[in-house]
Amino acid sequence: MKTRLKSQMCRIRPLLLLVALVYLPSSSAQCFGGTLTMEKTVGMAFNEPSQPLLSKQDAAVTNECNSVCKNNPQCSSFSVDFTTSSCVSFDRTSEGRRRSLTPKAATNYYEKICLRGVDYNLLCGQERLWAFERVLDAYLEGFDNKSVPNIDSRAECLKLCLTETDFACRSCEYDLTRRICRLSREDRRTKPNAFVASPGSLIDYMENQCAR
Repeated sequence: MKTRLKSQMCRIRPLLLLVALVYLPSSSAQCFGGTLTMEKTVGMAFNEPSQPLLSKQDAAVTNECNSVCKNNPQCSSFSVDFTTSSCVSFDRTSEGRRRSLTPKAATNYYEKICLRGVDYNLLCGQERLWAFERVLDAYLEGFDNKSVPNIDSRAECLKLCLTETDFACRSCEYDLTRRICRLSREDRRTKPNAFVASPGSLIDYMENQCAR
């Protein structure tokens, strides 16, 4: 009898775990064990299939678009068109789709980033809507304080910057070709003359919006 009961419990536990995962809040389900935040790219449109997300005539919509997307598991990213006060959502990110990001005035692109092992509220605060601002094909020349090789994703590079303890990391760069993450105590605002645009370099510059 005890053996039969134990066997039944073993079958039930995976089902209970599955049910628990299904009923997790959408933001938790998308970033299980981590913190879900956004990365902002200014002046860029994402040329991928989209769905209308929100529209308000002559009103600021970024905060609301961010909230709606963050709590929608089908929304992986969104863009805001400031000329129409509207936003659209995408079921994908720019990961592996850099060519779909193209310059467009009065348009910002926002992408979900899952940060694991980071006390986001402590480092950034609950009201911080995005942790980093991204610039494609750009870097800060001559101010790399630390280089970390064998980094597989931009999100991992962002985490390294947020959790750096040897110095205050104000910006980082992810070299997609070399898989190197470079951390800096400076940014394009403290060292504007060192900020370099390098089209086709596949280097992303990310500015830490949580830096004090």
